[in-house]
Order: sequence, then C-alpha cells, then structure tokens
Amino acid sequence: VFEDTPWCFVVMKDRTYFYNRNTKEQYVELISPDNIICVNKNIVVFFNDANSERTLYSLSQQKPILHYTEGIYLSSDTLVSKVTIDEQNFEIVVYKFDEKIIVSKSFICENYSISDKTGKVYLLQNGLIRVVSLENLSVKESTMPNDFGRFIGFLRESIAIFLLSQEYYKDIVVFYDLERLEVIFKCDAFFPIAKVGRNIVVNEDLIQKKFSEFTQVASQLDFRLGLILEYGILCIEDVYIVGDSVY
Repeated sequence: VFEDTPWCFVVMKDRTYFYNRNTKEQYVELISPDNIICVNKNIVVFFNDANSERTLYSLSQQKPILHYTEGIYLSSDTLVSKVTIDEQNFEIVVYKFDEKIIVSKSFICENYSISDKTGKVYLLQNGLIRVVSLENLSVKESTMPNDFGRFIGFLRESIAIFLLSQEYYKDIVVFYDLERLEVIFKCDAFFPIAKVGRNIVVNEDLIQKKFSEFTQVASQLDFRLGLILEYGILCIEDVYIVGDSVY
C-alpha cells in the first residue's frame, strides 16, 4: 500500500493481485516482484533482487511500458537510464512518460552528470559539454572558454573540472560552473589527486609525498566538495580544498 496511489498490491509466489481502493477495480498479473517503487499514482517500478532488469509499469494501462537495467535518475514523469557501451562510452537515454512513454532521446557520451536541482543532464560528447533539459529534452551546448584544457570530470552536479597544462608554469586545475557560466575556483595542479573517475590527473608518485601533509590539514577544512579520489590502496571520498590547495 502506498500513499501516492490508490492502487494496492498483494504479491504472491507466482502472481500479483492489484486493487484500486477508489474505483474498486481489480486484476491479477502473472508476475511476482520482490520490490515495488511507487513513481506516481499511475506508474510503479517492479524488480526482483536476483535480476538487474526493472519494469516501468502502467497501472491504468495494466501493462509494462518500459524494461531497463540501469536507471540513474527517476522522478514522477522522467526516467534516465544508462547503458555501458565500452570502457570509454555510455548511452544515456532520457524518457518522458505519463501513463505511457511520451518521448525519449538517446545520447552517446564519455561522461555525464545529472542535477535534480537544475533539472538537467550534463554530457561530455567529443570534447564538448552539452546540456539536456529533463523538462522538455531540449539540448544546448554549454558556453565556455576554449583554453580550459583537458576535461577531468564533473563535480557537484553542474561543475566541470579541467586540467590546463602550461609549458613554463605549473599546471592549473579549473572548476567551472556550467549554470553560472563562470570559473568558481582555480589552483595549482601540484596536489595529491591521482584519479578522478578513470582520468589520470597527476603522477601517482606525488601521493606518498603529499599524503602525510593531507592527513595533517584535513581536519582544518575550508570546505568540501563531493568527489571520489583514489589514493593507491586508499580511497578518500571527497575533494578537500584547504587554502589554495585541493586534496
């Protein structure tokens, strides 16, 4: 029984009984899900613990409207799924639905980020960042300077990180806000980030040299940014910005 839908469910070994408390409508389906997620009053998600596939099911239509395996975003009218193509590429599919699938769009990308706050998907495609609206699936290219260097990863949903290599100076890490369209932070690249996702940022030999320094200053943080960093055998699940250095 869910608060957001009049439908209730009795799951048995080989079937599920559906009953609408308002209309008294009832029917039986030959499915037996381990889990049910209520999406809205007419849509639920069924899935079993032993199976990665999930089913977006229309209660009013009394039938499945979509099968998918890896959902990365779900709201009352929007689903975003991901398919891993190879080590470097993903297919991101955005679906809009009510009682059925209204429209969908598919994108091939190397990296992505989803923001519930802005209602957008940020995609890295062939070196460019494109922004997809979750409301109407419109697509636009993000405006940013051309001299930011190599893309490293997304941070805090709508922030992109770039590594700018300079021939005679220290490399620079640039944090760029894709919504405000401005640089929010810059720092030298001499810090102990070894990897951001699958992207190598600096030589891992710096890790041991900087790790003792990191442990000393980590308790005196200016602020924290959510990002998974790999330190050889140690995984630290945040970026720490201390003074003018990033840890």
